[in-house]
Amino acid sequence: MSALPEGLEAFQVASVALPNDPDDYATPDLLVGDAALGESDDWLAEPGSVAFVLEVVSKSNSTKDTREMVRWYAEAGIPSYLVIDPRDGTWTLYTEPRQGEYQGSLHKRYGDDVVLSDLGVKLSTDSLPRYAEDS
Repeated sequence: MSALPEGLEAFQVASVALPNDPDDYATPDLLVGDAALGESDDWLAEPGSVAFVLEVVSKSNSTKDTREMVRWYAEAGIPSYLVIDPRDGTWTLYTEPRQGEYQGSLHKRYGDDVVLSDLGVKLSTDSLPRYAEDS
């Protein structure tokens, strides 16, 4: 993630405090936020310090990743939320949170790059894995 702007880092073990419930938080598969989070013992990031979150849809709990988390991250004001879906080889990028909803969304297939213009980063999806077919 050396392409990230100065002051931002990627974290795999960090959570985002949710604004409407001080006791609730979300733990994305990847979070890009203020580098200071990595220098502290705190694992809970304030939403204003988070620039991007990524979730990989799980086989068993897809509704949470594709519906509930979209609303939660929009309510928290997270600028960009990327959902990777290995079930069908697609991804969806949600942007522009306003009043608890994302105003923008882009849905594409693996092979199409994800452009995170706010971060100046392009992510290749060519080699993302898919879940095996159940036999």
